[in-house]
Amino acid sequence: MYFDSHAHLGDIKYKNDQAEVIQRALEAGVSLTLNPGADMVSSAKAMKLAATYDHIYAAVGMHPHDVKDMTADDLDQLETWAKDPKVMAIGEIGLDYHYNFSSKEDQLKWFQAQLELAHRINLPVIIHDREAHGDVFDLIEKSKVAETGCVMHCFSGSVEMAREYVKRGIYISLAGPVTFHNARKAREVAADIPLEWLMIETD
Repeated sequence: MYFDSHAHLGDIKYKNDQAEVIQRALEAGVSLTLNPGADMVSSAKAMKLAATYDHIYAAVGMHPHDVKDMTADDLDQLETWAKDPKVMAIGEIGLDYHYNFSSKEDQLKWFQAQLELAHRINLPVIIHDREAHGDVFDLIEKSKVAETGCVMHCFSGSVEMAREYVKRGIYISLAGPVTFHNARKAREVAADIPLEWLMIETD
């Protein structure tokens, strides 16, 4: 049995064969899938897909690329959606200082707000961290989301940072980039972190 902890099944690339992709995953032994949102539209779609398939669950949240458009009403809506029994986490949320599609100010504001929401309603979080390791680490510490569950999605940090997260009860997830020829850090993390703290994902 495999658990795909992060599969964007609502992606436009699957619009013509989504059902076939889901069936192929099942036949390959992927018996549980978490399908996270990245904005309000994809979060709603994730919930709809979770309602359609018994083995698919949803996460809802606003990705750092899209928080430039986020409002307090959106945060309230995420909280309402989070009451659905098939919503398992808040995510994917975080910081992305590589692209900066949203301003750093907006990213920090809404990342913190969503972390606080997750902790308040006792749901885990799925964290996106690209070139923002220090700020992400500090906000995770401040929010205490490790108490309610946390996974570092598509982890790109160092072995030392991965160890610090694991010490705090936070899971590390490695996606496709671990197979890239230049993915030295990811392979070091995969070799160093105990299997019980590693998650797999297709992203």
